[in-house]
Amino acid sequence: MATETSERTSAEHERGLHGEFRPRSCGHCWPNGAPPVPEPPLSLPTTAPVAAPRRERGESFEPLAAALARWRQHIVVDQPDDPPRDPTIAEDGGPVCTTCNSHRWLRRDLPRDHPQFASTLECPDCAGFRRQKRLERFWGTVPEIYRGLSLETYPTRLPEQRKSLALVRAWLAAERGTWLYLHGRAGRGKTGLAIAAARELGLAATYVGVSQMLIRIASTYDRELRERDQVREVELLEALSTIDVLVLDELGAEAPTAWAEQRVYQVIDARSTDPRLITIVTSNLTLQRLGARLARIDTENGERVVSRLIGRTAPFVVEVEGPDLRLSSLVRSA
Repeated sequence: MATETSERTSAEHERGLHGEFRPRSCGHCWPNGAPPVPEPPLSLPTTAPVAAPRRERGESFEPLAAALARWRQHIVVDQPDDPPRDPTIAEDGGPVCTTCNSHRWLRRDLPRDHPQFASTLECPDCAGFRRQKRLERFWGTVPEIYRGLSLETYPTRLPEQRKSLALVRAWLAAERGTWLYLHGRAGRGKTGLAIAAARELGLAATYVGVSQMLIRIASTYDRELRERDQVREVELLEALSTIDVLVLDELGAEAPTAWAEQRVYQVIDARSTDPRLITIVTSNLTLQRLGARLARIDTENGERVVSRLIGRTAPFVVEVEGPDLRLSSLVRSA
C-alpha cells in the first residue's frame, strides 16, 4: 500500500503536479523528510453570557400610560391654548343643531322588520347648511376680492352711487320673492353690490359666474373628469335651481352658443317657478340689449329668459352708475 502511494506520488512529482503544494508523502519534495505537523493553537477561554436581571416576585412592569407620559415630557413642547370655540358653531363649521346634535342626519324611527330600518334622512333643520356645503364643493366660494364687501363698504361719494345703494336697500326691504337685476358698465361695483345684498338676506346663498357655470357643466361631459368627481350635469343644475339665494354674475358675457343659452334658461326657468327662491343677476347689458343678444343666438330661449327676468325683477332693475372703481383704486394707489 505504501509502495503504491510512493510510486503514485513520484509519478505526480515527475509530471509537475505537486508544485508549491509539496505533499508530505513525496520523498522528492522532501528529500530530508517532511517537517513535523504543527500543533493546533490553544482555544481562548470563553465567558458565559450575562443573564438579564430577573424581576423579583410581585414586581410588575411599568404601565404603558406612565411610560408614554414620561416619553412625552421629553418631546412635547408647551403650546399656547387654543382660543375658545364659539358655542354656536359646530365642528364642521355649521350652526349647532339640537335636533340632530349637529350630525346633519337623523335615523328613521321604524320597526326592526321594516325594509328601511336603520336608514337615515337629512335633518330638516340642517338642509340649508348641507345644500350650501354641496354648492361650495361644486362651485367654490365667493372670489377673495369680494369677501370683505358689504353694503357699508360700497362708495357713496357721488349721487348716482347713493341712488344705486338706496335702490338695493329698498329691494331688501320689499316683499320677498322679487328678484334684483343690476346692470351697468364694467367696474361700477355690480358684483360687490350683488354679493353684499345676498349676505343681507341671511339665507343659504351661493355665487357663480355664468361663464364659470357653463365650463363646470361642460366638464361633466369629460369621462375622466366625471369619473374623478362623480358629479353629473343634472346634479349641478339641480343645486343651482334649489338654493335659496343665487347670485348669477355676468349674464350675457358667456360664449354665444345655443347650448349655453339652453343651460342658462334651465336655471332661470326652474328658479322662476318657485316664489321662495331669490335670484340676483348682474350684467353689462340692459334687459332690452340682453334680449336682443340672446335672440340672435336662440330666439325661443332668448325670449323666454328675458321674459322671466322682466317678470321677476320689476320694478327692481337697477342701473349701477359712477366711475370705474377698479381704475379709481389704481389711481389712489399710484
